[in-house]
Amino acid sequence: LAAQGMESARRALRVRVVDLRVEQSAADGWWLEFSLPSGAYATMVLREMFDIVDGSQVFAERESAAQ
Repeated sequence: LAAQGMESARRALRVRVVDLRVEQSAADGWWLEFSLPSGAYATMVLREMFDIVDGSQVFAERESAAQ
């Protein structure tokens, strides 16, 4: 989109998450299982559930802090 001079944006949309199951799988891990309707993206649900950021952003922040 950026190459075409267009901006990307998130749409406000509510998706029903069904059959949600959460288990702690280890001392520091979790197992999540859920179902979504057709056309919904699990990555977006996880992004809203947790504070998930782009890995390159985390790397850049660590590099800045180290300097």
